[in-house]
Amino acid sequence: MAGKYIVYADESGSTTLDPAYPVFVLAFCLFEVETYVSQVVPAFQHLKFETFGHDQVVLHEREIRRAIGEFAFLNTESSRNQFLGKLSNVIESADFKIFAAIVDQLPLGGDTYLIALADGVAQIRDYLGKNNIRESDVSIVLEARGKKQDRHVANALVKMGYLGMRTTAPKSAMSTGLQIADLVARPIGINHVRPNSSNRPYEILKSKIHA
Repeated sequence: MAGKYIVYADESGSTTLDPAYPVFVLAFCLFEVETYVSQVVPAFQHLKFETFGHDQVVLHEREIRRAIGEFAFLNTESSRNQFLGKLSNVIESADFKIFAAIVDQLPLGGDTYLIALADGVAQIRDYLGKNNIRESDVSIVLEARGKKQDRHVANALVKMGYLGMRTTAPKSAMSTGLQIADLVARPIGINHVRPNSSNRPYEILKSKIHA
């Protein structure tokens, strides 16, 4: 039976020590399926058609930030401000909840991704319990990371006893939910690393983050 809620998860940062960005973030974005299908996806599709004339573009945070690939046009300040303004409005208007699993890159002696996964699932379970939502009504879609890594993640979820459906998908799947998770993860990480720095994307997201 199809679930009433869907969670998309994507990461920011490396699972190995990176002095320039010493944090790993796994962002879980929870949507009501009906809202996701009828409101969120159409809004992002409209933005893509308005910007590119088609919807065969993945909104990838790294490429947007670096103005490369399909986003090379963002090298001009006016184009960048206009596009980022529209993207920010779409994200701010979208109705979803963020569960951010943040792991400082310290010698933890374990798999950083699985540590973040366990934290994120625990946060989601806490939210579901407080809102009388059945775990079996919530499916999870994680970005694919390779056959071996995906198998480890699947096994970890089984060991956690997670009751909802779970699957993986690559960025090329053009999933709006995965693109949103990719877009929100780094601003959360930047806020964790540099909480006093200007971070407009995080200001837009913080009301959506589960505390």
